[in-house]
Formats: sequence, structure tokens, C-alpha cells
Amino acid sequence: MKPSATPQEQQVQQTSQPQEQLDRSAGTDQETVEIQQVCFMLAGGEYGIDIALVKEIIKPTMDPTP
Repeated sequence: MKPSATPQEQQVQQTSQPQEQLDRSAGTDQETVEIQQVCFMLAGGEYGIDIALVKEIIKPTMDPTP
């Protein structure tokens, strides 16, 4: 765990580890595991989220700077 992680990040990392181990033991693709971990973190540590909401959260904002 990186030392600069906030308490919320630490909690997400701790709660995501069992799911990560389950996915790896089930023989899932590494890319799928990474996608699930990102969705898990974006959801604040809860599954069962709307993918449209995730897309809205990660949509880049390209406002021009003066």
C-alpha cells in the first residue's frame, strides 16, 4: 500500500483484496480483474452500480483554459 493513500483509499484497497483473490483463483483475465477493481474504487467500495454513472464520473472535462 502506498504511504500517501488517504484513509478512504486504504479502506478501498483493504476491501477489494478478497474480490481480487477470488477473481484470480477463478482464472479470470487480468484485464477483467483490473476493470472490476477500478469500478469497485469508483463506486466507493460497493458493487451493483450503474455503468452509465461510472462513465459520467470518468468522462474527461476539456474546458479550455484562458
